[in-house]
Amino acid sequence: MIARLTLVSIFLVLGCSGGSQSSLRTRAAFDLSCDQNQLQIVELDDGVQGVTGCGHRATYVKSCEGQGFARSCQWILNSSEKPKGAPSSGP
Repeated sequence: MIARLTLVSIFLVLGCSGGSQSSLRTRAAFDLSCDQNQLQIVELDDGVQGVTGCGHRATYVKSCEGQGFARSCQWILNSSEKPKGAPSSGP
């Protein structure tokens, strides 16, 4: 019984941590105007992910607030650019 409660507790804590790769993919697709299937995500550091796709490159940082069950995380766009040599969209 104790093992079951421990397993359920771990699952709940991990489930409430937020900031999943799925939420990162959704946010990056919007920010980069790129289909989610065309995005490549790589871990740059603990809590930092790099996203490339559709000629764009962006860095996201995981930002968390609260503790335990009240903890909520989201991915924040830290920088975004088109790689050198990519056509610009401005005048």
